[in-house]
Amino acid sequence: PVSIAYYFGSKQGLYHAAALHVAARWAAHEKPLVQQARTSMARPGITHRELVGILCTLLCDFVRLILGNFLPDCYGKFANQAASGPAREFSVIDRGLAPLRGTLAEAIARLTGESAASSATQVRALSIIGSCVCFRRDRPAVLHVLKWKQIGAKELKVIEKAIQANIQAMFSR
Repeated sequence: PVSIAYYFGSKQGLYHAAALHVAARWAAHEKPLVQQARTSMARPGITHRELVGILCTLLCDFVRLILGNFLPDCYGKFANQAASGPAREFSVIDRGLAPLRGTLAEAIARLTGESAASSATQVRALSIIGSCVCFRRDRPAVLHVLKWKQIGAKELKVIEKAIQANIQAMFSR
């Protein structure tokens, strides 16, 4: 307790520092892929199929991030707790994922002809992200329903294929 007060001011200060750390790790992981997606989307004449591919790539990477071994399991648990906890900490976590969410919204807007800032586009982006997050947040239920012992490489491939199929179905012409 004395160390917490010395280094962080309070337990709330420690919690805030943890949120900053988690958000920074997520943002650092996603940054190169988000930049690559934005560069591709800026290319004149990008096709519908390429935009769908960008969505699939971004989401599969996100799923690998939240389910794979890149980050400790406690990061996902912390993010879940932050999402239902103080708004200040959630906003820190959210800033770490905002570039990914914004890029998803931009790709969706290009596919639908709507504004990236519209409520409809934002809801689509959030619902797609939520479909990925459920595998992390509800891992015990997912394991039980699918009769899996773990979410390893083989199981992750099954999840990725389903996400890709869903994205392709959502934006098929």
